[in-house]
Amino acid sequence: GEPGAFLIALDIANDPNDPQRVLTVMQNLDIIQGKPSWSSTYVIAKLNSSNKFPDGVDFEMKDLGEIEVEYEDWGDVKGQRVKKKLKVQNRSCYAYATNRSGKLIKGATIDMVMAVKEGWYQKNGSKWQTMPEQMLRYRAASFFGRVYAPELLMGLRSADEEQDRIIDVTPDKVVSEQADANQLKREILGAKSPAALDEVEGKVLMLSDD
Repeated sequence: GEPGAFLIALDIANDPNDPQRVLTVMQNLDIIQGKPSWSSTYVIAKLNSSNKFPDGVDFEMKDLGEIEVEYEDWGDVKGQRVKKKLKVQNRSCYAYATNRSGKLIKGATIDMVMAVKEGWYQKNGSKWQTMPEQMLRYRAASFFGRVYAPELLMGLRSADEEQDRIIDVTPDKVVSEQADANQLKREILGAKSPAALDEVEGKVLMLSDD
């Protein structure tokens, strides 16, 4: 589960031959509702630096014009789903790369219709409303990475994906959780011995259980 994935990330980060690796991983690892996740920029950086894709990853973006999207949302009556409509400027994006054999690899196409139907666009404070092209690239990279380079991401989603999966979270819980995560990062980066890291791992498990 998620605690195991976080501990795997810590284990991989703790490379005695590369002391900067812990710093790099911890700077790009977030905990969203107890689940570890990578920053979207780190996902793209990992794909670009992988020898699986010598020329890195690029994106194909298209503007498909305005469209009215029908989606389901919770109505005023508890437990009842209702159909709603929303007009958006539809854009689509997919990530692609050439592998070492010279074969072109294409990831799944993400578009604004998907963002609305999945509920990403309508969330309060959603970046899909304010920076749709950037979010399309981030999500396209995450989908590409999980299919074609899962070992690079160690089974973790991007932080943007985990945020979009949250249904109801009180602000107090988010702030408290992020404070706990930041404290753990500081302890991990400050660990001077394997024993100290082992102690932090126990705290990681407790945070994930909570």
